[in-house]
Amino acid sequence: MQTNLYKCFLPLGWRLTGKQGVAAYLHPEGPYDDPKGGALRETLYPRLRAHFQFQNQFILFPIGHRNKYSINIYGSP
Repeated sequence: MQTNLYKCFLPLGWRLTGKQGVAAYLHPEGPYDDPKGGALRETLYPRLRAHFQFQNQFILFPIGHRNKYSINIYGSP
């Protein structure tokens, strides 16, 4: 799995929120579509409460690409 900074923040946020806390992230779809990310997904899916995916398909924002991003809300497993 390729190392990305946002992937390092996922477990950190989970530890900081404890058993009753919630963490939300806006990040690229890397954890969900990385072929080598199975170990992270095994930990991620039991914590995932909501997943909202979006893409700049109509070039509404001048960022010049169509990468997929998502808003993800995580809780305790």
